[in-house]
Parts: sequence; structure tokens; C-alpha cells
Amino acid sequence: MRRQALFWLAAAGIASALVRGINAQTAGGSYCRSFDLQPRPAWLAFGEWVNDGTELILPDAFDGRLLRYKRTGEQLRPLSTPSLSATFSRPASIDNSGRGLVVLDLPDERLVALKANLQLAWQARLRDVPFPDDERIELFLSFISAGDGFIGLTVLVNEKTQEKWWGIARVRLGDSPQVERVHTLPSMMSEEGSFYFSHQGPYLAKANGAVYALFFGERPHIERLLPSPGKLAAFPAGYTSPVLGFNTRENTESAFRAWENSTAPVALFGRGRFLYLLARRPRADQGTEWILFQIDPKRDKMIRSIALPTRAKHVLVIPGPREWAIVEKGGVVAVGGGFEQTVGAALFIRSSMIEDPTARTDLSKCTASRK
Repeated sequence: MRRQALFWLAAAGIASALVRGINAQTAGGSYCRSFDLQPRPAWLAFGEWVNDGTELILPDAFDGRLLRYKRTGEQLRPLSTPSLSATFSRPASIDNSGRGLVVLDLPDERLVALKANLQLAWQARLRDVPFPDDERIELFLSFISAGDGFIGLTVLVNEKTQEKWWGIARVRLGDSPQVERVHTLPSMMSEEGSFYFSHQGPYLAKANGAVYALFFGERPHIERLLPSPGKLAAFPAGYTSPVLGFNTRENTESAFRAWENSTAPVALFGRGRFLYLLARRPRADQGTEWILFQIDPKRDKMIRSIALPTRAKHVLVIPGPREWAIVEKGGVVAVGGGFEQTVGAALFIRSSMIEDPTARTDLSKCTASRK
């Protein structure tokens, strides 16, 4: 039976076959490896490192499972996932913080916290949480931990008036649940709103304990959301927001093609004191040029840019304490009543090559597959 799922959903899976390393480059010591992911996720939008950066967790949205890979030496091998107390429907975004690993399962907006062995610690169905002022969460996407709560792209509904609010909100659970409106966004059915609720990402990141967000519109930029709001001036020149059209199922393929033909920011990440902006632009010799811009938000300064060694149509970047993973993905095509996107090779780059601002980084010798 063909998989039926909307293109922006993600999930989780179980690994069983060996993952074969297909290339290793060495320059004064090994700094990058490229592997053919087996088993491959059917649909991949998020990922996270656990256990001090030695294990990679990839949610597979279509198959409703977590794929778990062990990274050691010259190998990347799958690990069997223990029988989970929590089952997933369409696991999506995933965050690893001091609270452990937390997975967002759609379409119920259920936060599932897992222990180090991936056993259930706790879970909360956000749609069922009674928030003050008669507010209810209808949608919660692409979240990260923030202090004593979680912050994410949110659609709130007032139970009395049925009015909806689209934006970025912080959710606190426990005996006295709270939902705090942090930043208002356009409706998810609008041109600008479609960026946040349907495409690419992630758009939220932490650096030096503060929370930042990537915003689109006429002039893409980065803003600090917490603990106090403020707009950064640091942003690379020449990158704009592509014209995607309204957020509908019918324009899914055309929207992804618009991304592929665009010179645009794509995602925002945080590690330590730096932010990292992922941007894309078409190459003259076909394919995509992918650039990571390192930004010091405290000084509001661009530090450097790093060209990633891939020409894939789409990529998933997963920062980690030991290595950054770059997973190559193909274009989105309609199949039956759903959509499919090929997941290709995974490239692992030593973290210091990306994060150390004094490192003379040339990743051109790293070889990934070219899709």
C-alpha cells in the first residue's frame, strides 16, 4: 500500500541492516566520512544526536518509528530500537536537552520524552492540556526546549470565540500549564506563513542560552526572541524569500521546486555561542550550493561561511558535539495520494571543522554522493 502522508510531516523508525561506509577522506587526521544510510528513512525532516554524540536518531514520519544509528570509528551501524512504551504515529521534530530526548508525535501534538535507553519517561498530548483563558493548542511544530518549557511554531484556538492565533509560543507543562505568546506570525495559509508551517527549517535555535528565530518576508533576518526581543543586523547579502504560493496540498511539488530554484536562507541552528544559518543557491553547473554562515549573535557579527560538500536538491543538517551530519535528499514527487522524497547518503564532518572560528576549513575533499 502506498504511503499516504502530507509532505511536511515526519516520524520515527527501527534500524536492522548494516550501514556501509562508502568513502573516507583524511587530511592530517580523519575529519569526514560519508555513509549510505541503510535502512533509509521514508521521509526525513529532523534528526538529533544522543549519548554524547555517538548515536544518531532519525524520525521516519511515514513508517512511524525511530531509526537509531551508532557512530564508531570507520563505521555507522544501525542499532535495534528496544520495544518502546510509547508508540508513534508520525513522529516529527525532536530535541535533545537536559531533559533528555523529546519527540513530537503528530497529528496529536503529543510530546514524548524518552530515557537514554529510549524507554518512555513521560508524555503529554498538548491538545488535551487545559491552558488559561480558554486557549487550546491546535498545532505545534518544529520545537526546541526553552528554560522550563518548550517553544515552537504554534496555532492556538480560543475555545469560546474559536478565534485562531498563529505564531511562536512557549509551552510550560506540569500542575499549572501555561502557554505564552512570544511572536505573532501570518496565517499558515498565507504566502509568508507557508514558510514556517510547511517547508524546510528548523527556524528556531539557541545560542548562549538565548532563543533566536529565522524570519522570512520581504527581507529575511534573524531575531532574538528570549529572554528579550531584538533584531540582528548580521545576515548574508543576496538571499531572499522564494515565492512559494499558498500552503495547499496541490502546490506541494511546485513549492519545493521554487525552493530548488531559489537563492534563499533555509534553516537556523545553534551550537555553543554561535548561530549557523543554512542557505542555498543554484549552481551554474547544476545542483545546489549549500553554505553555512557562522554568526556571533552576542556581537551581532558574521564570522565566516563554510561551503558544504554536497549538490543535493535538499539536505538535512544535524549539529552534534562530535560531528555534524548532513543527509542528502532528492526532490519531492507526488505518488498516488501522497508524496515521496528520496533520502540519500549521510556525510559526517568533525564538529571542530565547522564550529572553531579559527579553523581553516576546506570541505571540498570530502566526498558525498551527488544526487
